[in-house]
Order: sequence, then structure tokens, then C-alpha cells
Amino acid sequence: MITHAKPNSQQVISSSAIHHVPSYDTVTAPKETPIAIRYVEPDDIHYLHELLTHSKTVYWTSELPYATVAQIDQRFIQPAEGQYTLVATSDQNIVGMLGFSVNPHPRVHHVARISPVVVHANHQGKGIGSALVKAAIDLTEQWLNVHRLELLVVCQG
Repeated sequence: MITHAKPNSQQVISSSAIHHVPSYDTVTAPKETPIAIRYVEPDDIHYLHELLTHSKTVYWTSELPYATVAQIDQRFIQPAEGQYTLVATSDQNIVGMLGFSVNPHPRVHHVARISPVVVHANHQGKGIGSALVKAAIDLTEQWLNVHRLELLVVCQG
């Protein structure tokens, strides 16, 4: 059941927040692996740090490559008002994350900006980023009264 408060680890953002995406195994055919989307929790800090400081992640961001655990904690685990972090888990492992912030100014409080969206290098191409974005859209439209969601995309060229 969804409430207006942040859900605990047993709850997900919405019924559409559980997505089945293929899991690739070199020996067998692809199988469905459920991806659960939830709010970030304090125990996730070391997984987020590993994900956000991975060389394949840092390459595509404007962030410095040597963020400390404390910096990650302050930005994503203990965020300012209006900032949210969702994580995607598969088999209880964090395989992706999405952060977004709702604009605090009254005239543009209906606008939110997504940044960052990160999927672990070993799990890319499996629909995890799409599942995170869908969950963010659901959360912003249904619960936060956001009517405009902005996202900057950097593509390999």
C-alpha cells in the first residue's frame, strides 16, 4: 500500500514499479528477473558509492571521479528538501539509481529535474533505466504534483 510518506524497504513506489527484464546468462537462454524500484535507504550507501564512482559511470558525468562516501551520503542518503533518490534492485543487489529534485520556487514548483540516472555496467541494456524513469514519472505525477520533468541525455557518438 502506498502512503504519502516515504515507503519502507518492503514497499515499492507503485504496482507498476516492479518490472520484469531479461537477465542474460552465457550458458542458458535469457530469463526474466524482477526489478524492484524503491527509495534509497541508509544501508545502501556503500553500494551507491561503488556505483557512482565506477570508472564507466564517472566517464559519462560531470562529477569528479573520487567522491567520498560522506559526499554520496550527504547528496543521496540525507538529501535536501525536494530531492529524491530511487534505486533499482535485482536479487537484493542495487543495479541502478535515479535522483531527481523538485524545484523549490513557488512559480516553478511543478518542475522537477532528473539527475543522475545510473545503471551498473553489467546490467545495462536490460530495461533498468527505463524502469527507473517510469517509477520517477509515476511518483512525480501521482504524488508530487509535478507537471514537467526535465532530463539531459548524453549519448555516445
